[in-house]
Amino acid sequence: MTRYYHDKISLMKRCGLDGENAMSCLIRGLPVELRANAKACGYKNPEKLYYGFLSSLENYGAVKNRRSSDQKLIKSTWQRGSATGNPAPKLCYNCQRTGHEARDCRAASATRCQVCQRTGHTANTCWYAAGGSSRDMPAAPPQRNQQVRQVYHVTTEIISDLYRKQIYIKGFEAIGYIDTGSKVNIITMRAIEKSQSCVIPSNVVMRGFGGLLVNSLGKASIDIVIDNINLQTCAEIMNANLNDIDLLIC
Repeated sequence: MTRYYHDKISLMKRCGLDGENAMSCLIRGLPVELRANAKACGYKNPEKLYYGFLSSLENYGAVKNRRSSDQKLIKSTWQRGSATGNPAPKLCYNCQRTGHEARDCRAASATRCQVCQRTGHTANTCWYAAGGSSRDMPAAPPQRNQQVRQVYHVTTEIISDLYRKQIYIKGFEAIGYIDTGSKVNIITMRAIEKSQSCVIPSNVVMRGFGGLLVNSLGKASIDIVIDNINLQTCAEIMNANLNDIDLLIC
């Protein structure tokens, strides 16, 4: 640092620099990490800056170079050590051979874990048995001593039969269908004619699938028998093809 100071003083004399210009030139030539400290000292001339700050950094360049050399040595040693390490060989959990993984194994999988029911490993090396939680563990197949409940196949025909009822309208045998999504009872004109029910005018507008609007042809007061239960109600008349259904019951 002393050599830097004297070389800088000689250069500033040749350039005719003094005062603040000389201080700025001297500080600007310092390493970046020392400039802020040199400015913070607040010295007014280069001589005071040297004796008050720069003289204590006589070995700054040597220490810095030695520290940089040590870092390079550590870095190069670490690189050599990592380069000489041999990578762990690949182990196949299916055939227990090295050189490939289980996903690339061509041998037939004959090992099945009794814990997670997966192939390729045993219960001794199973992750779930070692530390996996019971929540993440796949369900095991039912054992012989477990009770297995039967579930019957439910078809649309069975569901349809639950809502399809044989009814009687004023003694006339008909087919009724319980429609839980309907807001009114709907009876066909065919059933009205066969039961000879009394019809009164109605201004009800019914909305069907797809937003289709249908005007009621009238209202009829009917007496029906369904599941041996007598029921007196009203139904809106609609001239539509409901196949063999005579009455939709809401």
